[in-house]
Amino acid sequence: LEFDKAINVDFSVSSEDSDGTLMIHPKLPEQATSLSIPYKPASGYLVTEQGARRIIISSKSLQYKAEAANITATDFVFTKKESVASYNLFDPSSIFEFSSVQGIAQATKSAYDDTLNKFNENFIQTFNNSIINTLPEQTIVAYVAAKAQKGELNAALNQTTSVIKNSSRRTYLSSPFFNSLVAMNSSLVMYIENSQRMIDYSIQQSSLDIFAQENLPELLCIINKETAMELTSLPSKITDFMPTIEQAAGIIHTYTKLSKLDETIAEPLAVIIEPCLTTIATACTLENEKIKLTQENQPVDFRTLLHTGCALIEYGNFTNNSDYSACGYLILNTVLAENTDSLSTVQTMGEIYPILNSENTFYPHIDIIANASTSKTGKPVWAWTVSESIKYSVGADDNLTLSIDFPVGSDQYIIINGIESFRRIDIYEMAFRTDPRFETYSSSGYVYNNFLKTLFLKLQQRSSIENINL
Repeated sequence: LEFDKAINVDFSVSSEDSDGTLMIHPKLPEQATSLSIPYKPASGYLVTEQGARRIIISSKSLQYKAEAANITATDFVFTKKESVASYNLFDPSSIFEFSSVQGIAQATKSAYDDTLNKFNENFIQTFNNSIINTLPEQTIVAYVAAKAQKGELNAALNQTTSVIKNSSRRTYLSSPFFNSLVAMNSSLVMYIENSQRMIDYSIQQSSLDIFAQENLPELLCIINKETAMELTSLPSKITDFMPTIEQAAGIIHTYTKLSKLDETIAEPLAVIIEPCLTTIATACTLENEKIKLTQENQPVDFRTLLHTGCALIEYGNFTNNSDYSACGYLILNTVLAENTDSLSTVQTMGEIYPILNSENTFYPHIDIIANASTSKTGKPVWAWTVSESIKYSVGADDNLTLSIDFPVGSDQYIIINGIESFRRIDIYEMAFRTDPRFETYSSSGYVYNNFLKTLFLKLQQRSSIENINL
């Protein structure tokens, strides 16, 4: 339906069955922050439960549940972050409610912080009791990130540098800590290209498995925007949309992360978040203040549980809904307490470290510095980095400034893509010349590849934020 002031409201159902979910999804114009739509129960129906985000509407024989960002006595309220309301049959005896975990000690951030701290300390201790030169690259990188978070980056680098540099199996993953940027960039390019092919294939096959892909939100900001929009529009076009738990968690994570990176790419996913949450809720069973998830009568695997818990925490924090985040905390606390055998090897701990510590920017990651709209070049600018943040600003004279946040006294190596050609580069307010041996010197330096539009930068951090002017 179309209304004045460029407001459109989409109504859709998840299936034509009587238990299908009605979705109401207004598309708000840029200047709007919220929208209210009035409602009134039909004759023979009454509101029997009224909450800030949920109401139960009952007749003599049936109950229906409506959920939205906010529900008053007369209106559904929609916001930019939560622009979808749902309405469906409600059976209180068979459906798990996310709110049911509230009040459980292990369903809190403080309890999870304790669990995570113990995991990280155990990982560091197990690593130090291992023979380092037998460990894979990812395990070593996770260890350095864990030590860096404790303020011990340089000590961790001194401990591991010789092992990494003597390895014949290095990839782009370790380059932000251990240099060789130009040589390792080919494996990064290959990773991006392979991911692009997987996205294209998923669109062609209408497959949702791609939503479990690592770094998908960031990848969707890097590739062609039309392709990205085609992928995020895919789930809502699938008849009788019924994702697996892994797919549902991936979609929720992708939507939450993408909403912060590029709202226009994320927006098509908003309408199917509620069915994804329903998929997870349907799998949940609460017993003795612990939560179990099953799918097709089988326990959900360990890593899917981790991704699901993290996705619920992210979404709960993003929407300021503590019911979802509390459930996520309980899932993670339960799975980490009951899967000690899966956490017995340092390699396994290194593999799940980035899942549990997604906010630790010392773990190498893709940083979307500017999307195609904000870069002023029509193309995204992104980095492979361990920086806490890289700010991007273009002055009135079209000169570019990159403001890079990293611990003072430490070196880092950054691959920055989407940088247009420049005549000079200033570091520490001094002009620097390019040098192919820049990584070997005890100073900052760079190389630029004009064909790839890629800046390879070594930066010795003299202050907490260093400005690179181009």
